[in-house]
Amino acid sequence: MLWDRNALDWGQSDSVAAFVTPKDPTLLAFAQDAGRVDAPGIPTAVRAAAQQFDAIVAHGVRYARDPLSPYGERAIDSVQFGRETLARKLGDCDDLAVLYAGLIEASGREARLLLTPGHILVGVDTELTAAQAASLGADRTLIVEGRVLIPVEITKLDGGFSAAWEHGKKEIARWI
Repeated sequence: MLWDRNALDWGQSDSVAAFVTPKDPTLLAFAQDAGRVDAPGIPTAVRAAAQQFDAIVAHGVRYARDPLSPYGERAIDSVQFGRETLARKLGDCDDLAVLYAGLIEASGREARLLLTPGHILVGVDTELTAAQAASLGADRTLIVEGRVLIPVEITKLDGGFSAAWEHGKKEIARWI
């Protein structure tokens, strides 16, 4: 069977990381522009996460539910590269997560793709210790392999970064 370059077999879910392209010139330029907004007093990585999120919203990117799989009953999906989502200004959860993770990494921060059953969101590394992260609210972060992450529900584009962060934590809490 011949699949297009954007095909992803969710049976091998780790392969979605191949779509995160932080060195793509389009993502680098977009991330750099978003990083120009100043927000003193907020931890640097959290500020970067908010800046990239707000830039996606300002660009007019919208969430659209995933259409039925073009590959039938198999767990095959089509995932857009970040530059494709920026150009189309539309994507489903995996498209938006790949875009956001790529922008976070293009801004010099670390991001992780967080998979829950039938969904994907992004964990942004706060670069804080667990003790430092307490100032963010212990119930608003996630600790994975010793790293304090902000879970961001990137499909929640209409309520601002704080709402996306809150929805991300709720999504993760459903499965822990």
